[in-house]
Amino acid sequence: MNQKQKDIYNNTLTKFKLKALKLKKFLNKFMGWYVFFPFHFGLLLRLNLAFTTFICVTISFLITNYKKFKLSKLTIFRLSLLIAGIITIILHCSISFIEKKKLIKEGKIKHVPIGAGYDVIYDKTKQILYYANGSEDSLDIVNTKSLNLIKRIKIPKRPYKIIKDEEGNICITLWKALSNQIWIIDEDTFKIKSKLSCPRSFAAHSIAIDSQRNRIYVGFEYENFIAVFNKKNGKIIGRYIVPGRDVSALMVNPLTGDLYGAEAVHGAYLFKINGITKKLNRAKRIGISLDGIIDNSSKKIYLSRLFLSRIDVFNADSLKLLKSYPAEFGARGIKINTKNNRLYAANYVAGSITVNDLKSGKVLKRYPIFAPRNVSIDEINKRIYVAARDGLWIINENL
Repeated sequence: MNQKQKDIYNNTLTKFKLKALKLKKFLNKFMGWYVFFPFHFGLLLRLNLAFTTFICVTISFLITNYKKFKLSKLTIFRLSLLIAGIITIILHCSISFIEKKKLIKEGKIKHVPIGAGYDVIYDKTKQILYYANGSEDSLDIVNTKSLNLIKRIKIPKRPYKIIKDEEGNICITLWKALSNQIWIIDEDTFKIKSKLSCPRSFAAHSIAIDSQRNRIYVGFEYENFIAVFNKKNGKIIGRYIVPGRDVSALMVNPLTGDLYGAEAVHGAYLFKINGITKKLNRAKRIGISLDGIIDNSSKKIYLSRLFLSRIDVFNADSLKLLKSYPAEFGARGIKINTKNNRLYAANYVAGSITVNDLKSGKVLKRYPIFAPRNVSIDEINKRIYVAARDGLWIINENL
């Protein structure tokens, strides 16, 4: 290669790099809303526009030259379905993006980009939010009026689930490998009061508190037991062996002491532990559920069904299925408001918040939010607070 050829080669390479850099900047600008596929229990495989375009062009080339490549009719049919699926997802994400922009412009939804959220709870007395920030590994305290960050409490191993007890303590589970801890923080001083730990266990996944009996129940990922802590001194006082190996949701009835749980992966059970005998009372396979709540007044358990695009309601005594509410694919965090008969669901994979009427079961509203994980409700101001992959979202239901 002579000097002239080298110069031509270097100039071409430089031009190619500049074009590639421009393309990268363009894709990064729109990354997060183009295409994302569900992949193995909530993990997200995100594909950008360039990659999906490459797939479509490649498959189209194969189909149009099927004789040359000796493709069977069945292979052509499968490739055609793949293209149709990719185009459908691109259209879905594009429509959601346009709809979201419109709602932001109208003031119906607002975005606070403070980091990827795993959970959020609203304190109506103090008018603040507790936000589990996975990006910053912190518990963020946010003012609901100004939406300013009041305080950021660093938590080293990804805060996952937040729950508040009757005494005003904020309990947080940590969800990283072998981070088998629960942090308890004082709501007035925001100082760490204590750290509960369960030896020889994996990541803390779910939590429930029974203040009347001074009990804290914690479920762990990949473990077949629930740890029982004394709420006063923080010591482990027992373990409940449960079916399966991943307790994703825990609920307690403070009147009877009965404990309910949903197991996510190994068998996907719904189970009940008797509050008096402390033994497993009932268990049934129902499929994967990642979150659940109990309405003690009506003795009903609500569970989000990840792959079935619905919220199932079970009788708390018999664990019999009573009713199903339509949601969307990847349903995770759920909340109910019995005063205005509303059911709220965060649909992680579909990228939406759905609002159902508790009586009729119909979906009343749908809000496009990218990869939401959980919701919290402000009944007075009619707001929905959403912990999502791209930050905190506030939905104003009044508008």
